[in-house]
Amino acid sequence: MVEEKYEERGLSISDLFFLVKKNLLMIIIVTFIFILCGSIYGFGIRKTTYSADATAIVMAENSSTTTSGYQDYLYSNYLINTFKDFIVSDSVIELVKDELKEYGLTKEQIVDSITVGVTTNSLIVRITAKAGSTTLAVKLVNTVLDKAMEAANVMENGEYKYNVLANKLVDMEYAYEATGSRGATTVLVISVLLGLIVSLGIVLIKYLIDDTFTSKDEFERMFKINVLALLQNIQGNGGSKE
Repeated sequence: MVEEKYEERGLSISDLFFLVKKNLLMIIIVTFIFILCGSIYGFGIRKTTYSADATAIVMAENSSTTTSGYQDYLYSNYLINTFKDFIVSDSVIELVKDELKEYGLTKEQIVDSITVGVTTNSLIVRITAKAGSTTLAVKLVNTVLDKAMEAANVMENGEYKYNVLANKLVDMEYAYEATGSRGATTVLVISVLLGLIVSLGIVLIKYLIDDTFTSKDEFERMFKINVLALLQNIQGNGGSKE
């Protein structure tokens, strides 16, 4: 009967508003529980994450050809995207891991902590490191920047191993402090959304599994008959109940 009811009637916008209004108290309670849990986690349990930034400029000169300044600029944009991947490559991360071995960081942890960003129409590469302490965040981002330049300038048999990248990372700005955040606002917003989604989901499930008729019109549409009169609910002792 549930499937027949759903196919016959469907769920209109007015029905949805009616269901929300009818179950408003339950929706508020469920959402409040999620908000409370999110607040406890975001403002109490969740640890503070510290973030530090370092930047470098990719050299615009293409020494392999005698080209115009605009072509040098295009070449530099190509190098920026190359450096974006190179900075988090094994060649760099292995050096960072060895340098920071006292922290016991794995390669995966370092890669997950590092974000490399580039800005359109800019020659600046921005490296961001996140860690559980100010000291580690600053140390990590500066070490990544140092080791990226070191790896780019590695020489083998008297020649640069990565000739296209060698001496192209210049004018570096190191991080000296880090900012901390629990991300509590984000957690709170997610909690509100989850609370609304879960509570509305409960309302819809209750609607779908409800196999009773909620009105005379619904009964008439289902069985194609006219209802002449309605009786009140009958109690077991023979009395009536509204």
